[in-house]
Amino acid sequence: MENSNITNVRPYLLRAFYDWLLDNQLTPYLLVNINTPEIEVPLIYTSNGQIILNVEPQAVKDLNLGNDFITFNTRFHGISHYINLPINSILAIYAHENGIGTVFEYDNPSDKKNINFQTDIKNLPFNNKYSNIKDKIDKKIINKKQPKFRVIK
Repeated sequence: MENSNITNVRPYLLRAFYDWLLDNQLTPYLLVNINTPEIEVPLIYTSNGQIILNVEPQAVKDLNLGNDFITFNTRFHGISHYINLPINSILAIYAHENGIGTVFEYDNPSDKKNINFQTDIKNLPFNNKYSNIKDKIDKKIINKKQPKFRVIK
């Protein structure tokens, strides 16, 4: 089979990661390149040509993870917005709590080449109180005293 007949794998991976994150009680976030044709996002909430969106079921309405677009309605500061994300605009899907997820190459349909962002999920531009949770847990385990058993009669 020629490569031109193969469908884009990105929507399938996005749906799989989305379901996996929810199954593990994690909050799925999308990192999106806003410099993509046909994108609809509130530009006031963008930074450095990107926007991060919480797509957990409680945060969105009418979520459609399609093969060509991700669409949903959501609220920013109480104002309802329709969001339309071309699949190729999605740079990453990851868990808000710990950064576990995957990064995609940016594929601009107006260019004939791919731009490899060569980024690690740890370097995604998000800040949260859980970013160092693994280190904190490891330190607590190391510093914890061994339990002592005593016989009570």
